[in-house]
Amino acid sequence: MAKKNKISGSNLRILSIAYAGGRIDRTTYLRLRTQQLGALEFDKPLPELPANLLEIDIPTVKVDSSHVDIKKHTGNRLWLHITTTVVIIAAIAAGLWYGDIIPGKSEKPRQVKQLEPFDYAQRLLQNPDWNERDVNAFLRSWGTRTPAAKANARNSNWYLSLENEIIKRINKSRLQLETDPGSVIAQRELADLRRFYGQLSSN
Repeated sequence: MAKKNKISGSNLRILSIAYAGGRIDRTTYLRLRTQQLGALEFDKPLPELPANLLEIDIPTVKVDSSHVDIKKHTGNRLWLHITTTVVIIAAIAAGLWYGDIIPGKSEKPRQVKQLEPFDYAQRLLQNPDWNERDVNAFLRSWGTRTPAAKANARNSNWYLSLENEIIKRINKSRLQLETDPGSVIAQRELADLRRFYGQLSSN
């Protein structure tokens, strides 16, 4: 049996989840996504998505505990823990011995930690003044993720916070243009934000 759960969030996020889960093919995904982005670009109401995309199937699994040998599994875990500990101790001892015989061999080049999209998103969310460098750094990291990884990320709090912040800034730029239609700065900011939002929502 499987129960139906409603998907909440933006239409673009719903489409990404449906596409990553194999509920729609690439052609349908691109067509529906283009409709959403087109409406956003020209300040029109977002088209409604098909009703079947607003629900996901969550399978329920029943586990029969009568077939689980707790003592056997506990013993296996204890043996695995002991074996792992012995291997780690042996590896450390071998590393120290090898380093003493051949100086410098125990030292490895320091590796620079690769930041995740979450890290770059936090920089943007904590900084009221966005710059092109930070936005591009996020997009480069975001672009290395698979469609499935992006779909999972879109369910996280940091993604929703970033998405809401972008939308808020888009609306702010629109209001500035209504007040001063000739503002080149507001026009450029609005174009950059729309481009940012489009790449964030793409797979």
